[in-house]
Amino acid sequence: MRAQIARAGTDGRGARFRAAAGKQRAEYAQLAARGRALGCNRGQFLFLGDPLPAQCGPINARLNQLAGGIDSYERAAADDGGQRQALAARYDAQCRNPRFVEARAPRPRNFFEELFGLAPPDETTGLRDAPLEGSDTELLEEELDGKPRGGPMAICVRGCDGGFFPVSYSARSDNLDDLQTLCKALCPNAEAQLYTQSQRKGLDSALSIDGDAYSSHPNAFKFQKTYDPACGCKPPGQSWAEALAEAERLIAERNAKDQVVTAEQAEQLSRPARPGEPRARNVKGRIDAAAPAPAP
Repeated sequence: MRAQIARAGTDGRGARFRAAAGKQRAEYAQLAARGRALGCNRGQFLFLGDPLPAQCGPINARLNQLAGGIDSYERAAADDGGQRQALAARYDAQCRNPRFVEARAPRPRNFFEELFGLAPPDETTGLRDAPLEGSDTELLEEELDGKPRGGPMAICVRGCDGGFFPVSYSARSDNLDDLQTLCKALCPNAEAQLYTQSQRKGLDSALSIDGDAYSSHPNAFKFQKTYDPACGCKPPGQSWAEALAEAERLIAERNAKDQVVTAEQAEQLSRPARPGEPRARNVKGRIDAAAPAPAP
């Protein structure tokens, strides 16, 4: 937010919006003149008079579309001047209020949240601390320049064929390095790179953590055209359990407080307890087997 405040009003976004509005306004004037020449602006009362030319329908539809676009660009240009004040007020409310900051302090994620990329719920508001897709102004900017801007969904992309799989649905600037390490551990047989994308726009919005668009990758979408058996995440001669050992270690380190049940403990838990023989759990979380009952 501090970076956005510093950029507000200095990057010429208002001028770009005004230029885009002027371009569409010129197209509107040219198309409206063509419609008047064809007689599209005259009315027809019930069945009286000649019908409008067939070209009038598409022309009027395009005029309505241009009018909406001009209005959107003009509102974005007008809002550019007050963007710094709005961002500063939001920063004061969310980042300088001690009660607000304390209430939003995240708790550690458990094993399943880490494994499936789920963000822990906000216990005070019921909302997840996940990034938003982007404001209306950012979406208009993306329409102007067509550049991808990433998003909250992190994907791991193989360099050999451009194939990908999801890593997290709550990518943030403070966890991208950890997600990149996890991405490489999940695909040890190939060169892998972390990208973020919008869930709504997919790969068209994908952007690497180095700022490169997925569409500029030399093997982008290659996996859709050809299949290379050597281009896989699992090394030859290894099982998936062996290939993902490092990824499991990383996840276990981040969730060190979680209790891991061994095969022996699972077998003990599956046994039916006899009356008067409750299973005891010691301080280390290991399950003590009940003493065998004396034979009758």
